[in-house]
Amino acid sequence: MIYKKLLILVEGPDDENIFNEIVKPKLKKKYHVVEVRRHSELSKTERRNLFKWIRKECFNYFYIVDMNDEECIPAKKQKILARFNYINEEKIIVIRKEIEGWYRAGYDEERARKWKIKPIIDTNSLTKEQFNRLIPPHFTYRLPFMWEILKHFQIETAKKKNISFNYFFEKHDC
Repeated sequence: MIYKKLLILVEGPDDENIFNEIVKPKLKKKYHVVEVRRHSELSKTERRNLFKWIRKECFNYFYIVDMNDEECIPAKKQKILARFNYINEEKIIVIRKEIEGWYRAGYDEERARKWKIKPIIDTNSLTKEQFNRLIPPHFTYRLPFMWEILKHFQIETAKKKNISFNYFFEKHDC
């Protein structure tokens, strides 16, 4: 049996939280080791060394980025490849539009009504700023709100509301 290892490289702490809490448990069915690490804080040298280590240790990896203001997924991937030519294009996963769309996609409308949040069918274009405006007043700031979402996160609901979430889960058999 081959010992399978996966490294998920994410941009920031919000990405790290959702991948650790929602994605990682699903991927542990396919991999012996699943690690989630941030790549946005690495220097160019640290990033290059990390990829040398990934190849040496035979890790599979995903390089997660938000689409942000890029016009399309291929353009975002080309931008990444132009900066980091050692990243495999197939390993780049682009989140539409930002990770906050995945968070909002994962809670159902019953909970949204309870929190007095407007219903939403499609979270593909949700920005960080729009997400922040959804935070109910009884949450003092965004982190407790995001953790509450993760506690009640519904994967099947998220698949219906966010294209990139659904794509990730379907492509990787989560």
